[in-house]
Formats: sequence, structure tokens, C-alpha cells
Amino acid sequence: MQSTQYVERSARSLAQIYSTFVFRAVLENIFRFEGKPGHEIVFVFEARFVDATLYEQDEILGLEGDERFVAKWVPLAHFEQRGPPLYPQVLLELLRAPDGAPVI
Repeated sequence: MQSTQYVERSARSLAQIYSTFVFRAVLENIFRFEGKPGHEIVFVFEARFVDATLYEQDEILGLEGDERFVAKWVPLAHFEQRGPPLYPQVLLELLRAPDGAPVI
């Protein structure tokens, strides 16, 4: 499958889940994990669920590829006060910024 076909298919799938989907930032994260260097590019989007009842759930079951996962709502204060850390570190600043405000 070509990347443009994947993006189009993904956009259609996301439209069924999210009512808005707004690009916010691209972040670079250079790190060490288990003694080995790592690098990732993180694309950050702001989104709103079509199904508003999801905001009332403590946990949301998800599926990525063949892997199941549990997503949990965590207040920003949790990361600010005691951890675990949120990576990349600049993501916390981005989440605290007023809508659309640039984070340098």
C-alpha cells in the first residue's frame, strides 16, 4: 500500500472517532533507553472524540495493529508533581499552553 493510500484510509478511520483533528506540533525526542540511544519524531494533534461519553470513562480500551492497550485519563498535575515523566519533556509545556500558542 502506498503511503498516500494509508494516510487517506487513516483519515477516514479517524473521522469516525474524532470530530476535530488539529495539528499542533512536531517534536523531536533524543533519549537513552536501557543504555541504548534512541530517536523519535512525535506528531502532536489536538482531537475531540465524536462519542462524548468516552470522556466520562476512567479507561478506554484500544487496539493498535494486533496489540491491545488501555488508555487512561491522567491530569497534567500528575506529571508536574510526582511523575512518571512525560516524554518528550516539551510535551508538558505544549499541553499547558493556551490553544494554538507556540512553544519554543
